[in-house]
Amino acid sequence: RIDIFNLLSNNYSLLAWRTGFDQMIAGIIRSPVLGNGLGSTGFIEFESYNLDQLLSIYKFSLNIEDAYSLTFRLIIEIGLPLFLLMMYFFLKKILCLPKYLRVSRELPLSYRVPVVFNFLFSISIIIGSLIKEPLYPSSVLYLGTLLFVTSKID
Repeated sequence: RIDIFNLLSNNYSLLAWRTGFDQMIAGIIRSPVLGNGLGSTGFIEFESYNLDQLLSIYKFSLNIEDAYSLTFRLIIEIGLPLFLLMMYFFLKKILCLPKYLRVSRELPLSYRVPVVFNFLFSISIIIGSLIKEPLYPSSVLYLGTLLFVTSKID
């Protein structure tokens, strides 16, 4: 339900996500290479029409300290170059899957299926976190990262 181009939306989740995007842009402008440091999300100054709109319809206290997306949070805290490097290694391992499927044809199906399932499951967890789950201590992110890193797909 990411409808980022609907500027008249009153969807709390969408407005919060776009507020995180505005915060990420401000973080890149402030420190594009090294980032602003771990824990800096929510503590940098930024202007956001989306935040103003969200505060006008949602009167409760907001948590802007997580940027509403792990992608936004990582870019704010560690910088764009390191984030892109992490994504390069992530995509590089994903692109090894077809090679693994070709090479592992001789292996029993009972071995291949769990490996591929765990790998695809971990990818979906990590991509979901990058889109909309910014919390580092989330056990789901740890599970996805553990399954991804320990997979035998190289």
